Amino acid sequence: WGSLASRVSKAAFSSPGGVADRMRGVYFEARYRLASCRLAWAQKEVDTAIKTRLLKEAEADIKLEAQLHPALGGDESKKRFDALKETIQQESMKISKVR
Repeated sequence: WGSLASRVSKAAFSSPGGVADRMRGVYFEARYRLASCRLAWAQKEVDTAIKTRLLKEAEADIKLEAQLHPALGGDESKKRFDALKETIQQESMKISKVR
């Protein structure tokens, strides 16, 4: 997902309209999926250190994207990112309670 986002980023943010609009949709979906996959992997992981690293990476993916593109692809996309970030934070809290 990270590679896909990288590949379409130039086309997505080069100019408004047409292909760029579609590529922005692909870009934000890929960035969302990257963080989502890290979360899913962390949820399956049994090693606490790896789980913690994956959750931190997933949250950092979203934070960085929000800094670069505060609208996160529009209202619906932003809601998805916000919900995912909240889930990641909840998973992180579960780990910190176990320690």
